[in-house]
Amino acid sequence: MGGEFLNTEPKKETPGSKKVLELMEISGEELEELKARIAAQNGKVSLFVHPLHHIYHVPEGEALLADQHDYKRLAEVRDGFGFVTANTDHNFAVFVMEEETNLEATKKFLADENSSAGARPVYVIATKAGTAEPDNGYKGSKDNWDALRRKFSDLAVKEAQVGGMFFWPKENDAEQDPLNLGSGCVGDAIQELRPVCHTRISHFTNPGSRKDVILMPGKGTKFKQDI
Repeated sequence: MGGEFLNTEPKKETPGSKKVLELMEISGEELEELKARIAAQNGKVSLFVHPLHHIYHVPEGEALLADQHDYKRLAEVRDGFGFVTANTDHNFAVFVMEEETNLEATKKFLADENSSAGARPVYVIATKAGTAEPDNGYKGSKDNWDALRRKFSDLAVKEAQVGGMFFWPKENDAEQDPLNLGSGCVGDAIQELRPVCHTRISHFTNPGSRKDVILMPGKGTKFKQDI
């Protein structure tokens, strides 16, 4: 995929084009298929939070790219997300949280990215603008997160590996909250979903990463198994 940005312009549909389903709306056979898929992976899923943020919010040529560290991390998220979503026949079920305003564009990208004959559904979750809070039609943040937590419980999700943008590792003492690993939309999703499943940081996060947390004093050594 090189150093270029992902292309969100949809290509012509092919007979094997990937279905992209909205997680909160699936039922019947689609729901049972997902449950069986998650059970086959011992309850593990991949979750990406706003993985295409750089496309929707950072104009091409923006100064951000001048920072080589940021560019490298951005490329890792982009390539990791592209690989995982293009190989759904071999990987865990993939959930993608996307802002409601960009949901259709992301669905088109996913449909194009996953056009192989063996591809399996990718599941999208709408969020409110600028936040990881699910957009489930409730006014209160807790109600919106509760709806998603109930869905995860119903699906018997036991572990979610969370990647995407943004994640800033949080420095605090182990006595405070050693598992409050960071802020940003990725950090928020990790915290909000922790009551119903084990949440782990993916390697595909920006600008902070799993490695940054592991190396953090007071967290990496004692709590490595929980990161």
